[in-house]
Amino acid sequence: MRNEDFRNKLKKAWQFIANPRFLLCFGLAWIITNGWAYIMLGCGIFFDITWMTAVAGTYLAALWLPFTPEKIITIIISMYLLKWIFPKDEKTLGVLNDLIGKFKAKRRERKQKRRIKAMSKKDTEKWLLARGCFVDCRKCEDRKKGCHKDCKFYQSYMKGADNEQREADN
Repeated sequence: MRNEDFRNKLKKAWQFIANPRFLLCFGLAWIITNGWAYIMLGCGIFFDITWMTAVAGTYLAALWLPFTPEKIITIIISMYLLKWIFPKDEKTLGVLNDLIGKFKAKRRERKQKRRIKAMSKKDTEKWLLARGCFVDCRKCEDRKKGCHKDCKFYQSYMKGADNEQREADN
């Protein structure tokens, strides 16, 4: 099952990348990000113009450093060009929109998990302090011994009682 999923994803990616419209947009994006430097380097060497050779050589040398994001930027530009030049290409744009939608959903999910994790701790402490329980029973070292069995505030919070009161406090 897992092997078939991988094959389907690989096939979908290949269909997206090997699409002639995307290849045209990728070529244009490459010229925008890198191609001008190669053309400028060639013209600088051919016509013996030192400043052209220096500028293009410096830019191209910087592209070969490991931290340059030019490939990522080229792909992003090519996707925008694809949307701009071929707005009616439903098949390719459908695949692109699915990928973007999945990325946004994962990012939204991670962001929501972090928010819930951070807010739940603050809300717990705020709720307990508002009701007079000054000890966070989850952090108590004697919790296993049952030192806070009688803490009615903590018990009601853990049982989920007083939901309306908690919402009103926030």
